[in-house]
Order: sequence, then structure tokens, then C-alpha cells
Amino acid sequence: LAISPWTRICKKLLLFLRISDHSLHVESGRHNQTPLKDRICKFCGNLHVEDEMHFILDCSLYINERQWLFKTIQVDKVYNKMSKQDLFKYLMSCRKEHVMK
Repeated sequence: LAISPWTRICKKLLLFLRISDHSLHVESGRHNQTPLKDRICKFCGNLHVEDEMHFILDCSLYINERQWLFKTIQVDKVYNKMSKQDLFKYLMSCRKEHVMK
């Protein structure tokens, strides 16, 4: 079974999020000692800390990508009933192929 280039890219990006090897302000601010409460997302204007959960589930800059993701993994009634924290944990820990297609 061949793995598509998009699947490889998605898996690589997910890995970077899992190990905090990314440029979200939650990490870049840590390196220059910005207090956590001041590591605000520069893109959406909602005054939320730009962390992995905000990036994947909340940031308005990525609304189209989020809709594509949820359509791709076929978010159904079960996912819609999950709390935001549980959905984030599921997405970050999932190894199921339908999430990575």
C-alpha cells in the first residue's frame, strides 16, 4: 500500500506539533522568555495563547484547513460531542489511518 505525499507531509507536521518542534508563539516565546500569558496569536486577534490546541481547533486564520481536516477525517456526531480538549487529544494521539489520509 503506497503512502501518498500528502499523507507523509501530514504525518511529519503532526510529529512536529507532538514534539513541539514548530514556530507557534507558545514555543518561540519560551525561547525568548516571554511570559506564557503574553504568547498571543498574532493572526486571529482573539487574544488567545498561540498553542497547539489554538492552532488546530480555534485560530480563525486556519478555518478552511480545519474544515478540510474535519471533512477528511469525517468528523461525525461522536466527534461533535467531544469536548475541545478531548478532540485535541484524539487528533494528536490518533494512529488510525482515516485521520492521516
